Amino acid sequence: MNTVHTPIFDLSFVAAADLSAAQHKFVKLATGGKVDVAGAGDPCVGILQDKPLSGKAGAVRILGTSKLSCDGASAIAVGDPLKSNASGIGIKAATDKDKAGAIALEAVAAGTAVIAVLLCRYDIAV
Repeated sequence: MNTVHTPIFDLSFVAAADLSAAQHKFVKLATGGKVDVAGAGDPCVGILQDKPLSGKAGAVRILGTSKLSCDGASAIAVGDPLKSNASGIGIKAATDKDKAGAIALEAVAAGTAVIAVLLCRYDIAV
């Protein structure tokens, strides 16, 4: 699927750590209003769009569509809610109280892939 990425709203945040390997991963707010890679169960502020070094500014997609690094160990279908794993990578959110940060616009049958997603934040209720 060729999805057009619509950057409705990006914000600039200072990186709390070296995020040069975290492009297209979920990020969270850290101490001092900086951002860091989101962990499992963390509420995500958005998806990192570039590769900032520690103390440098990085662009975080807050609203719109984006690319997201995903792990399809549990297959991801179009429309599935996605949450962060321990490394900021998108995985299928399916458990009650999971903190979804995006909805998949492309599928991942297995393995890892960078897919198009729609940013939206909500808690799963099953």
